[in-house]
Amino acid sequence: MDKEQGRFFVGLTLSVFFAGAWMLGTRPLSAAPVANPSQQEVSSSGSVLSGVFTSDQATRGQQTFQKICAACHTLAEHSGKKFEERWADSSVGDLFDVISSTMPDGNPGSLEPAEYASVIAFLLKETGYPEGKQELPTDAAALKQLRIVPRTP
Repeated sequence: MDKEQGRFFVGLTLSVFFAGAWMLGTRPLSAAPVANPSQQEVSSSGSVLSGVFTSDQATRGQQTFQKICAACHTLAEHSGKKFEERWADSSVGDLFDVISSTMPDGNPGSLEPAEYASVIAFLLKETGYPEGKQELPTDAAALKQLRIVPRTP
C-alpha cells in the first residue's frame, strides 16, 4: 500500500469512527475532580473555551509537531476553522484517542501521553483557544469531559 492509499484508509477509518460516535451520542459532562491524585482537575466549564492548557505546554507541542508531525501534516490543515469544523461537538478525549492511536504514521502510539497532549495544546492555541493555568491532562476520563466548541466570531 503506498502512502496516499494509507492516508485515504486512515481518513476513511476516522470518518467511520466519528460517524459511529456521533450516532451513539455523548454522555453528560461532569465537573467533578478525577479520583487519581496524579490526574489534573478539569475546568468547571467543561470546554476548551475556559483555558485548558498552558503556554509552555503549547510550546512543547509546537516543537513535537515540527519534529514529528510536520513531515506529513501542515499546521493549516489542523488548526483554525478546519480544526473547529472537524472537531466541534467532540471531546478533547476523542481527539486524543484518534491522534494517539493513529499517529505518527508507521509507528502509532509511540509518543508519550504528555507529548500527544502537548500537540493538542498547540493545535488549540493555534486555533485561537485561550491558554490557562493548568496543563491539558493526559487522563482519558478527564479529557472526555472537555468539549471542543466553536469560538465565537
